[in-house]
Amino acid sequence: MGLKVFAVLFDNPQAVYQAGATITGHVLLDIDEELKTRGVRIKFEGRAYVHWTETRTESYTDGSGNRRTRTYTVHYSSHQKYFETKVILYGHSQSNEAFYLPPGTKTYPFRFDLPPYLPTSFEGEFGNIRYIARATIDRPWWFDYHTKRGVNILSVKDLNTKPHLMTPMGVADSKTLCCLCCASGPIEAKMSLSRTGFVPGESIPFRIEITNKSNSDLTAVNVELNQHVSFYAEGSSRHSMRNVASMSLGSIAATKSEEFDNVWLRIPPVPPTETELCRIIQITYQLKLIVTPSGPSFSLKVPLSVTIGTIPLRMSSADYTYGTFQSSSKPTAPLLDQAAASAPPVEDYPNQAPPSYAECVFGKVNIRDDEDNEHTTGDVEFTPVYTYYANMKTNPS
Repeated sequence: MGLKVFAVLFDNPQAVYQAGATITGHVLLDIDEELKTRGVRIKFEGRAYVHWTETRTESYTDGSGNRRTRTYTVHYSSHQKYFETKVILYGHSQSNEAFYLPPGTKTYPFRFDLPPYLPTSFEGEFGNIRYIARATIDRPWWFDYHTKRGVNILSVKDLNTKPHLMTPMGVADSKTLCCLCCASGPIEAKMSLSRTGFVPGESIPFRIEITNKSNSDLTAVNVELNQHVSFYAEGSSRHSMRNVASMSLGSIAATKSEEFDNVWLRIPPVPPTETELCRIIQITYQLKLIVTPSGPSFSLKVPLSVTIGTIPLRMSSADYTYGTFQSSSKPTAPLLDQAAASAPPVEDYPNQAPPSYAECVFGKVNIRDDEDNEHTTGDVEFTPVYTYYANMKTNPS
């Protein structure tokens, strides 16, 4: 039978590491017959990758002078490499000499120091940020054996280093409905937050005021937290949006008003906002109030940007106040140079339970890539894991 077990095992069974940490573990090999090899090695790789296709149509003149059209596909792709390190676990790096491994179980320990500045692991529609450990048995004149495993890397995003996130914010907008030849009264919607910085596991507290001066019922009032991702390649970009969490606040009759106070929306396990460490993938979040009138009219949408981090703001629920309203077409946060010159020092949180790790709300993905073939084994199904505060004191009881 030959190869029975070939696996990458980490001393940290969750395989979750912060940037700058040291990864330790071993490669486990179990064979039931002698195996000829030039060596056993492991490669640690971290990179961001983006790819999408676009369909184009063009006109041309054929050999008979007739005008025709044809459709073709354009590929856009880009890479950003953070590290790639190969470690020889058995054998010699500069020799082609073959060895014979006797039958039995062998373990080859490894150690790898991660760079200090890395973006968090991420899997998206048109790209990903992945960290992989791939072990190889180099077999002369025969196919190599490979095994791989994904590594969860977490970048520390301390919200306290951005004081403007503590500032209350509010947005407001209105919409006038047309009924046949006459315009009815407007629908006015306002949403305010006590602050704009949060962590997964925390609940976003917000206040909403809706004034319906129209003659139409408002059939739905919803609030969504959406993840917006921009992918960049070859001078072009592609964007995707995924709903992270949502809630319904009911309906409002014609000519009526409604206030929703002390409403909370919990943030599930998601990656933090990323706009600094990866130039080809940018991740942001937006809270959106959606007011849907009856009939054919379009919904009124009131968005407000929020930042997701990994270390919560140093404030309690008693500190909450709500922002004043401004037009949703204007910035919802002060410019960075208007913020305080320095953030509070990073301290322990004696009154806050420590975070745990939780699997991403979007689930698992297959991490096979162009280097893999039918001789690649290991954990090819990978679920990103993120910092999660399951017992935040600011959550509603």
